[in-house]
Amino acid sequence: MRALQHGTDGQTDRQVLVVGTGVAGLLTAAACRERGFDPVVTAGAGRDRDRNPILTLWRPTGTLLDGLGVGDALAAGTPVRRWVCRHPRGRTAETLVHEGEPQAAPCVRVRRSRVERALAATVPDSRLWRRRTIRRVERGRSGPVVTFDDGVRERFDLVVGADGPGSRVRDAVVDDAADGVDPVVPTPVVGVSERPPRLEARHTVYEHWSPAGSVTRLSHLEGSDLWRYVAPGRTDGVVGTEHWAGDGLALVGEAAHPLSPVLTTHDSLAVEDGTTLAAVLASRPTTRAALQTYERRRSHRTRGLYGGAREDTGAAGDTPVPCRQAFLRTRFDRRDPAGRPDDW
Repeated sequence: MRALQHGTDGQTDRQVLVVGTGVAGLLTAAACRERGFDPVVTAGAGRDRDRNPILTLWRPTGTLLDGLGVGDALAAGTPVRRWVCRHPRGRTAETLVHEGEPQAAPCVRVRRSRVERALAATVPDSRLWRRRTIRRVERGRSGPVVTFDDGVRERFDLVVGADGPGSRVRDAVVDDAADGVDPVVPTPVVGVSERPPRLEARHTVYEHWSPAGSVTRLSHLEGSDLWRYVAPGRTDGVVGTEHWAGDGLALVGEAAHPLSPVLTTHDSLAVEDGTTLAAVLASRPTTRAALQTYERRRSHRTRGLYGGAREDTGAAGDTPVPCRQAFLRTRFDRRDPAGRPDDW
């Protein structure tokens, strides 16, 4: 087994492997680099639902991205000021920007690839292993041991799972497969196309829910009108939000809190996860202490949103209820992005 060579700069000397080259993984790596760490990023091997080409980010996660030097990637996005939902139970229209508020919208939608490219540019090529995937993660006395697809085994101080709902890292975090399982998440995402009917307003998102639970979402994005169709399907067992970390392992993004693809929270939560993890790693004397703090903060932060998401998506087989975007705005507006992750 091979061990990576350590540096000489104290607590930032911890050897960190981030598994996942989507937004959650690249952002975690960028946030760690900002705090003085030198993480390696490798591709995940789990089922990747991080391919929705549209990112939905609630304020103040844009400020967090700006602090990592990639805020310009959001400039081409489309601010959202209104959310209209047509559902068999009735029509709702929620205004997200209220009278007298500044023009900056509380929500922006942007192409995922644009943000991924900006985040990837913050990681040196030598530390970004796109063609190397993990086969297995095992706990060890001196840190987790990772077996890569080429058979090489390496030990790290910390392995961060940012590899989505099918996370290999989560398999090591959760010993008992039945522990914490919560089968509530419909998974199939059918597709995105740039062939929708013309939209009534550029800063409005329109959702059409069918009686069977499928959702068609129409929105304007970077000069194009897009539609996205999400079909109802079988539910997957997913780990509950109490399982975030343990023994040199941490989960971020949908590896930690997989939710229905029709929800608009997981992108912003992934940004919060990565920046919070980097902050506690830099401020705590040991990896163990950092992970305990991280798990406590993020579990507390997401518990309300996770429970609300279960109510909005309904139980397995039920017709989902539309998400309340105006309510979600209040959940994100109260965050302090500038440096008080203790409040998260």
